[in-house]
Amino acid sequence: MSHRRLRRAASLTAAAMIAIAAAPVHAAPPPGGGGDPYNPGIRYVEVTSTPGSDSHVVVTAVCPAGTRALGGGGKVLGATNQVFIHRSQPTDSGFVVEASERADLHAGNFPGTWSVQVTAACGPDYPGFVYVNVTSAADSQQTKSAIAECPPRTTKIGMGASIRGGGRAVRFDSLWRAYLSNSGQNPESVKAVASEIPPGTTSVWNVVATVVCAQLPQDVRFAHMLDHVGSLYGSSGSYLDSCEFGGGVHRYYMVAVGGEGQHPDPGELSLQWYLALGDKARAALDVYADDDDHDGDIALMGGFICAYKIIY
Repeated sequence: MSHRRLRRAASLTAAAMIAIAAAPVHAAPPPGGGGDPYNPGIRYVEVTSTPGSDSHVVVTAVCPAGTRALGGGGKVLGATNQVFIHRSQPTDSGFVVEASERADLHAGNFPGTWSVQVTAACGPDYPGFVYVNVTSAADSQQTKSAIAECPPRTTKIGMGASIRGGGRAVRFDSLWRAYLSNSGQNPESVKAVASEIPPGTTSVWNVVATVVCAQLPQDVRFAHMLDHVGSLYGSSGSYLDSCEFGGGVHRYYMVAVGGEGQHPDPGELSLQWYLALGDKARAALDVYADDDDHDGDIALMGGFICAYKIIY
C-alpha cells in the first residue's frame, strides 16, 4: 500500500478555536474588529464523534447563530476502506456526515473502533439563500446521478450530497458541477454520482445532489476550481489542495470540497472529502481502492469552492 501527498503552499493564518459542543468544536473569529478583516463572514465548526464500533454513525456540525451551513466534509478516523461516507451535506441544521461499515465485510461488521470528524463551513444568511436538493430515480441501475442547479440570478456558494438507502453497499464516485449537453458546463450546479460496490445490491437506493445558492453583496466572491490533485499509486492516497487563484491581496477561505476518482470501473473507490482546519484555505481528498495494482492510472480530481472579500 502506498501513500502519496500533494501539497500547495498557502500563506493564511490558522483559525482561532472556541469549544462549543459535546466533542471538541471550533469556530473562527468573526470578521472585523479583533478578527480577520479579510474574512467575508466564514466561520468553521468541527465535531468528532465518540469512538466506537457502531455499524452506522451520524454527526452534525451545527453552525453558530446568524450563520448557515455552506459546505464542509467528513473524515473517518480509525478505519480506511472498511467504512464509507455516504452523506456529506449542508442542511438547515448544519453540516451532516453519515458513515457506515461496508456491507461486504466478514459478517457485515468491522471489529475496529472508529469515529467521524466533521467540519462545517458556515456563512452569512445572504439574500435569496436556498438549499436546492435533487434526487435521482430509485431503481436497479448500478450507477446513479443527480444534478441540482441554482435558481436564476443566484450564485453557487456551497455543495454536498447524500446516498439514501443501500448505503452500506453504495459509495460516491464524484461530487462536482454538471456538464449539460445543451449548454456545456454549468458552473452554478452540482452533480453527485454514486455506484454500488461489486457485486451490487438488491436494496433500493438513490443519490441526492445539494447545491447552496444565494445573491451576494458586491464585496464578496465565491471562486470555483477543479484541479488534478494527484494519481493513485497502490491502494490509497491522501491529497491536499488549497485556494490559490493567482495571489493578489485577497485571502481565501475554503467553504466546500468535492471531486472525483476517475476509475474505469464504478464502485471501486472510497472517497473522503474534508476541510483541513490547520489552514483555512486548504482541503483534502482521501482515496482508497479495493485493489492495489494501480500505477498512476487513476486520476484524482479535487473540486473546491473558496470565498473571499474584496478589499477596496
